[in-house]
Amino acid sequence: MVKQGIYISADTTKAINKLVKLQAQVKILGDESVRTLGELGKWKARSIAPYRSGLVYRNIMLQKKEGLNALVMAKNPINSYPGEPHIRRISNFNLVRWMHTSPKAIRHIHSGDPRFMFTTREYLNKIKGGVARSTFNKLKIR
Repeated sequence: MVKQGIYISADTTKAINKLVKLQAQVKILGDESVRTLGELGKWKARSIAPYRSGLVYRNIMLQKKEGLNALVMAKNPINSYPGEPHIRRISNFNLVRWMHTSPKAIRHIHSGDPRFMFTTREYLNKIKGGVARSTFNKLKIR
């Protein structure tokens, strides 16, 4: 006796095309979420940074926001504004590094959080675990 099999044929091109479209949408949404986290990190750092003259605030910027990475930078305001006469110039002095690493900074800074980049990292990692890594002046989000 000959066994008869049932053959089912299906056109999978529609399913494959739909999966390709969904994959592209997921990539776009992932990029947007990283950009959103980068903006959120920039504004969080700006909101808690010391604000005596506003130079630290103005130097916190979102540098890179392409792909799956974002970079929030806190540039050294001492070197960024050479025309500001009220800033005392000391060679090799980095204000942002001093705020984050020196125990004396806590006694001298009365407005804001002197360790604002580390606090921003903890805040972003609370929102989405393990997404941010930081040094005293860079916050990498991926």
